[in-house]
Amino acid sequence: MTYDNELKLLTLALVRQRFESIHDAELALERFERLTTPAAVQELIAESETLRGLYQMHKETETREMRDLKAENERLKRFKTAYMEFSDKTDWVRPDPAGQEVGMHVADVLRKRHDDLTSHCQAQAQEIKALRKTLPVDVPCNRDTSVALHKENLTSQEE
Repeated sequence: MTYDNELKLLTLALVRQRFESIHDAELALERFERLTTPAAVQELIAESETLRGLYQMHKETETREMRDLKAENERLKRFKTAYMEFSDKTDWVRPDPAGQEVGMHVADVLRKRHDDLTSHCQAQAQEIKALRKTLPVDVPCNRDTSVALHKENLTSQEE
């Protein structure tokens, strides 16, 4: 048993006066005097200061680790936010993949669909330019006349 614990137990016994005889009380007082010599008290103080220093080091280490963990948590939250935003914006791609898109990464599917739509739009733009060249100059260009001229064009080509 360490001095510290023995001294605590002895002090409690002395304060509560829990001795069977006066002789036991005198023995307890003698032990108390031996445990409270200046050297023993200095040893207890040194041990207490050592423990206080260890506690302070542990507390600083824990604070530093907590700060590092909080920074890592914030960094991971940014990744989670970015992933969730990407996922929310690309969920429409996943339910209906075309045959050749099965097994492809979502970003690759989006890129392919974008390229396909771009080339389709360019082909339609070229077709519209070609159709406008066949229109007579004096015909106004609007949807109704374009549809009518297109039908005429189709019927004249069939004949």
